[in-house]
Amino acid sequence: MLWAMDDANGEWICTPADLKAYTHILYLNIPPEIIGEYRMNDQRKTRPVVSIAHLETWQHTEKTQLRRLCRSHDIIFSTISPSQDVLGDIIHLLLDFHRHTEGRNTKLAEQQMDKIITAGSEAPETVLVFDAYKTLASQDSGELFWKQVPPPSVGKGESSPLKKLFSSPLQYS
Repeated sequence: MLWAMDDANGEWICTPADLKAYTHILYLNIPPEIIGEYRMNDQRKTRPVVSIAHLETWQHTEKTQLRRLCRSHDIIFSTISPSQDVLGDIIHLLLDFHRHTEGRNTKLAEQQMDKIITAGSEAPETVLVFDAYKTLASQDSGELFWKQVPPPSVGKGESSPLKKLFSSPLQYS
């Protein structure tokens, strides 16, 4: 997305061909203050001065639109925040994309669940896990969860992140 400070809305440069080609989008979530410094110190290109507030709005709008587009075009969207080993994080994700399968995902989920269950001082004798989507309970457990812990990216009247995801082409992937 391109967005001059004097424009009311930015210019979206993502094309339908892009949305057909991509399977994953990794968004480098660089703080607006650092982006402002990069722009100001760019020796190769003269860039117009923009406020940090404008960069924040630009970044928020771009991420929101990308999430929406990715959900509706079967693209996995992830944000990566800077850290000392951000390159290592990206390499790890790329390798995971390469070897990721449904079977491997199930195995990793089961291993993680085993680790969580046995993390206490005693291994539990019985563990019950419910996904009560109006089958075993009169209410949707996901809705109840999101009412208790509202995500910051969901505005009034919008559905929960899981409803957005599950109603997109990604469905219950």
